[in-house]
Amino acid sequence: MAIDPYSVCPGGTGKKIKFCCPDLVHELDKIQQMLSADQRQACLDYITQVEAKCPGRACLQTAKVLVQASLGQSAEARQAADTLLESQPNNPVALASLAMASVDHEGPAAAVKPLHQALAAVSGEIPDRVEQALQLVAAGLLANDWPLAGLAHTVLLLQIDPESQPATELMLHAQFDRDTPMPLRTTWSFDTAPASAPWKAEFEEAVGVANRGLWLSAAERLAELSQRQPEAPAVWRTLGLLWAYLADNERAAEALARYASLAVPLDDAVDAEMLAQSLDPRVVDAVIDRVRVPYPISDFEEVSARLSASRQVLPMPPSAVTWADPDQPPPRSVFSLLDRAMPESGAGLTPDAAAEVLGEALLFGRQTDREPRLEILAFRHQLEAATAVARGLVGQWMNAAEPEISAGGIPAAGASLMLRLHLPPDTPPETALAVRAEGLQRALQERWSRAPHPALGGASPQQAAGDPGRQVKVLAAIALLELAVQSEFDFNALRSRLGLPLPQSVDARKIALDELPITRLHRIDLATASDEVLAAIHRRAMYFRNSLAQRRLAEELVRRPAAGVELRIDAHSLLASSESDVQKSFDHLAEARRLAVSAGKSAASLDLQELALRLRRGDAVEAERLMRHITTAYGRDQEVMSQFAQLLYALGLIDEYGQPVRSAGRGEPAELVAAGAAAEPGKIWTPGGEAAPGKKSALWVPGE
Repeated sequence: MAIDPYSVCPGGTGKKIKFCCPDLVHELDKIQQMLSADQRQACLDYITQVEAKCPGRACLQTAKVLVQASLGQSAEARQAADTLLESQPNNPVALASLAMASVDHEGPAAAVKPLHQALAAVSGEIPDRVEQALQLVAAGLLANDWPLAGLAHTVLLLQIDPESQPATELMLHAQFDRDTPMPLRTTWSFDTAPASAPWKAEFEEAVGVANRGLWLSAAERLAELSQRQPEAPAVWRTLGLLWAYLADNERAAEALARYASLAVPLDDAVDAEMLAQSLDPRVVDAVIDRVRVPYPISDFEEVSARLSASRQVLPMPPSAVTWADPDQPPPRSVFSLLDRAMPESGAGLTPDAAAEVLGEALLFGRQTDREPRLEILAFRHQLEAATAVARGLVGQWMNAAEPEISAGGIPAAGASLMLRLHLPPDTPPETALAVRAEGLQRALQERWSRAPHPALGGASPQQAAGDPGRQVKVLAAIALLELAVQSEFDFNALRSRLGLPLPQSVDARKIALDELPITRLHRIDLATASDEVLAAIHRRAMYFRNSLAQRRLAEELVRRPAAGVELRIDAHSLLASSESDVQKSFDHLAEARRLAVSAGKSAASLDLQELALRLRRGDAVEAERLMRHITTAYGRDQEVMSQFAQLLYALGLIDEYGQPVRSAGRGEPAELVAAGAAAEPGKIWTPGGEAAPGKKSALWVPGE
């Protein structure tokens, strides 16, 4: 479509092209055509030529920033945007162009300020370039560990353009990322001022500005108001939310923690503190280091033989190590160092007898310029114990330690819950589940409560719980852990042990469901909910992936014959996937299948779920029967067969070409799953010195 001279100038001057740059109509039309044809480099060359004849034109300068940014020339785009803003500091398109250039050059958080300056500079209809900048910043925030800010900007984009497909896709990504802490999976409503507050009008005016999406302007007003009203909870909480939406997590955490320290209801204080801890860089970025400590050894063969002969050392296949150092050969042998001798059998195994992995011993042979060596690989808090095991076996052949090498780390907030049990191969599945569950419960009650926590200034929850001024922080840390683990462990027992108040159940008859924070969904007294309300709670729990609430809902739904068939099928399926008793899992699947068949619905997903369970248990006879049934009953259903193939691939039974893969022999040792590692599942994290790449989670969750 040709450029319309009566359209608003794309350079953000606010004038129509006819009255702003009528001599450039042809050139702007050509630029638009070249961009539509994805001829970006040619377009940039053309803009440069036209600029030489018509310097200082905003329409050309903003187009240049856009094209440079799309070509990856982020520094040049940033410079061009700065040049334009020198002459037009309140040009919304120029500010939006600066925001777009900043996303790649400095990161999406740095782009938030110029974006909101652009929004504030708009008068009338929002220019396309500003909307494009908003979309780009939202996507950048979501992709770079700013989930709440990214979600808030996505919501703002949908308010501006409810039909925006990119915004809808961004919303789905924001809501369903399992690594996002629960408090960051939703935007939070702003507070209201008490009717008698003398600052009510000023506060409401700032909130009105915020509700128009002008968060930076609103935050600046409330920051000034907070200095004059330091005891006003509504000011601090709203200010904290605004800073969070603006990706200023440090100031957001400070404001929310300030709110939580004031005279507010306990539940509200805990919610605010949970949000603060989920945002606070001092908590989120705190890690427990994993290190490698090399020890030159005097006799490689003797060390290898003694490690191999000990039941407190578990030989691992060399492939268990993904070695990332191109300058060094991988270890010749790998061993897991256990805190006790491996039991002879897993039959009747108790938690007290289960062996826990303390670290790994990596054994290297002689190199051209280096003696044989033994490297101890362990997390900082387990390094001493792991080294003691090795010294007890081969200490006389270990020489003085060389400087340690960093090998990544895991978030400190949950490091004490890292439980790497290694059970004998013949351990019955039910016993293994029970031992691991009891081990995690003990770790929660004993280790976690006594370990330093970054949200408590280095104090342990047990120490801080005795200080009335820090009890809300401890309660928030426990609540975050409960939502992260999303399991039926008894967190109230932990609260009671620490002398903390227990959270009260929520009467479904006395709440507006859409106003209840998602962090409290699992606390609803489901006996007070009608079938209709129960279905609404179920939808909300599913949408926000609150598995703790989903499980409790499922337990209630299966007891209600009048509940919808689909809800009850989903409930049985969910319970089957979370039961520790395998027979109960099969019973739930059987009932779900019965309900599906009686309602004329496909049971394919249930058959696939049972197949996965059978295969993981090694139940070959039943697994083979199910596979024949699936291929016979659903062989013509392309979607089901695709899911079937994906399941077999995920379980390692077929390769990417659909060909069978040889399974490991029963006598082969299982590979170690190292929590917090960047290696593939089943691989030990390897050297490199940096923290594990990929998306960072604020809390390591046992079992990941």
